[in-house]
Amino acid sequence: MVIRFDETTGYGYIMKPVYGSVADKAGLKEGDQILSVDGQKFKGKEQTDLMRSIRGEVGMDVTLKVLREDQILTYKIKREVIPWEPGQFEMVDQDVALLTIDFFNEKTSSMVEGWVKELNKRGVKKMIVDVRGNGGGALEQAIKVSELFLPKDATIVVTKDRNGNSHRAQSMRNVLQGTPEIVTLVNSETSSGTELFVVALMEHRNAKVVGMPTFGKWNVQTVETLPNQFAIQFTVKEFHSSKGKSYQNVGIRPDLEVALADEIDPRELRLRYSMSRRLDEDLQLKAAVKLIGVH
Repeated sequence: MVIRFDETTGYGYIMKPVYGSVADKAGLKEGDQILSVDGQKFKGKEQTDLMRSIRGEVGMDVTLKVLREDQILTYKIKREVIPWEPGQFEMVDQDVALLTIDFFNEKTSSMVEGWVKELNKRGVKKMIVDVRGNGGGALEQAIKVSELFLPKDATIVVTKDRNGNSHRAQSMRNVLQGTPEIVTLVNSETSSGTELFVVALMEHRNAKVVGMPTFGKWNVQTVETLPNQFAIQFTVKEFHSSKGKSYQNVGIRPDLEVALADEIDPRELRLRYSMSRRLDEDLQLKAAVKLIGVH
């Protein structure tokens, strides 16, 4: 499952259970907040500590205590292996690359850096970046991936806390060469750190956006558990783009809005079918390819 870690509380926010996984079958849902793993809490620790405790030994049980809305629930789950990479690199044709980033975890930035270096090597000047269904995951990874596409010294995101203090995250290097044409694919599940990534591409690379409006989560929230087992949630940080914009509660509106039928799952199409079949059925991908000008 895809998890975003909140260092303030030590809680893990489930962004997306992997379809068909033991977590999915057990009933864990998007938006659940992991409070503890086998009784262990993670305040003052890092996301890697939480993930290491969840993964553990295959075949052994793990007990998760989660917060769902105002209820605390307990799940006992048997671990199993889920071979799932955070994305995929492929070519639409010899001139256009398609980079799909499903989520941001500890593997994502190194994976995407390999892709970008391959693009540089091939001299690719057009790319489509598909982040549909990407709920954000690890914020620091979203920032690292953004850096791979931006010029040195470009501002990726500005965070502001409740006291008015701000922190500016900037690109420290030039990785992507030249000024390639970029189109991003988004939908209503594109959220949080992924939205920051998309806006960074819009503001610094003049990227166009295709799909449906994004979720609109531009803050960091924390949860306090009350003695009666209920909880309260409040905002501790807000995000702003390099141009001072926030998309909280409104999301990113695509340059070209294209809807998909409910039964169409782009990830399933990617796993099962050839590019030509996908371009027939995935109208958002088809629109992005047309916009970027495939010959």
